[in-house]
Amino acid sequence: MNAKKICALLLCALLVVTALSACDKAEDPTPKPDPTPATPAPTPDGGATPAPQGADFSGIDFSNGNMDFLGLWQKPSDSSPDTALELVDYKGGKAVKITPDGGSVPYVVVDASSILGARVTDLYTIEIEMTVEHPDGVFAAVSGEIMAFSGTERDQSKTDWSVYLESKNPNFARMTLDKPEKRFVTGAYNFFIINRKVDNAVTAGGNPGILYITRIGFLDEGGNYLPVDDGAVFDAPEGFNELKTSVVQLYEMNAINSATQMGWLTDGVDGTDSPYTAEQFANAITLVLEFAEPPVGGMQIIWQGDGDGWSWNQTDGVIPDDGMSETKLTIDLASTLQNYDKFQESTQIKFFLGYYSDNVADLGITNAYFVVEAD
Repeated sequence: MNAKKICALLLCALLVVTALSACDKAEDPTPKPDPTPATPAPTPDGGATPAPQGADFSGIDFSNGNMDFLGLWQKPSDSSPDTALELVDYKGGKAVKITPDGGSVPYVVVDASSILGARVTDLYTIEIEMTVEHPDGVFAAVSGEIMAFSGTERDQSKTDWSVYLESKNPNFARMTLDKPEKRFVTGAYNFFIINRKVDNAVTAGGNPGILYITRIGFLDEGGNYLPVDDGAVFDAPEGFNELKTSVVQLYEMNAINSATQMGWLTDGVDGTDSPYTAEQFANAITLVLEFAEPPVGGMQIIWQGDGDGWSWNQTDGVIPDDGMSETKLTIDLASTLQNYDKFQESTQIKFFLGYYSDNVADLGITNAYFVVEAD
């Protein structure tokens, strides 16, 4: 075979190999791994998203061992004086441990005025890092409110917070004072209160979760942390935890929905004159009923009001179906009424007792009154 034929054969073989190699590349869409994959960014304990300010945090971290700028608010009827507030070692640092009393609501005061001093007028946002741990080790969501008491009259506003996922535990509870009337002023004892209203473990019949506050930051409108006095002490306004009450006597029922659902309404509802104001009803802490004989059947409570668009809010089993053995019943309204916060916001109210008998008169009520929080 001469040299020309050998060269031609070699050239053909080279073309075939090149074509097959090109086909292999076209038919293999599988991406090749990056030889230097990126290392995932670390996350804090529990996988929670860190605060936007991250490592630039400057504020309260309890490292100096002081928590005296915190307190417990005990005025609300669903609070408990047996809630425990203590400083503990926690995950390599310090934290405030909040141990609720059963299903009662812990209300923890943060005295921003004492912590910030004259700079309290620059305060725009508070952020509180919250962690929840349940005794059985099983995560359950918790939620509540941050309340601000602003201005010279300490007017109240609030926003919601939650730790709703195990991957978001801890989480940051935040409130922004985004309106002029919400801003804090000096010399007026302005402060925040953070509460835990709902614990899914308690709702399911279990034990409440332990809450931990690990840090608290205060930011101005530009997102900069304000300097803090971490040695501050809570300066409570006069009468802070003193509950003053009065009694609103309830006379003959003037609200009738049916023979088995009767009660009382406030002045002006349905064009009716009434001796009761909506403010009296809305500020009621308890309803006290006295009976000639122990009731022998179940009783429900219903309320309607403009604060909830006149929705029908009904609570069954206030007296169980098999009755009760006492002749006096004290009903805590905050824990009994459906949508109690909407009840408090109402300016017109109907309040019914529903009795599982022929009529409400069979209850044999001899005395009825609201215990009302007074100014």
